[in-house]
Amino acid sequence: MEAYDRLQICRLVSMAIAADGEVVDSELELLDRLMDYYQVDRDERMRIMRREYDFDPTVLTREVKSEEGKAELLGALALAISVDGKIAEPERWLIDRVAATLGVPDAEVERLIGEALASVRRKGGG
Repeated sequence: MEAYDRLQICRLVSMAIAADGEVVDSELELLDRLMDYYQVDRDERMRIMRREYDFDPTVLTREVKSEEGKAELLGALALAISVDGKIAEPERWLIDRVAATLGVPDAEVERLIGEALASVRRKGGG
């Protein structure tokens, strides 16, 4: 996956965790782990944390070019909006918008969110 795709995924996850207006520790930890996994450098991390990027999820989603990036994007978003154990309406709107941009059916989005919530509950979150 291209470095730019990884950055777009991190930007969208950052947008998702802030969508409900309340960012909790578990959400920040998830974003930090994701940026570690994608080897995002310090300067770019700061830009992501300050949300210095385009705020249109459709634009950000369209900029993810690789199939691998597109496949990872919805899973990362599902986990991000589920990590605190509840899904707020703005978070759901965001993942639905990204899924629509990617042409992913609603049933697949439901499956990903269900898996993410189950994972959070198994780990004692939410």
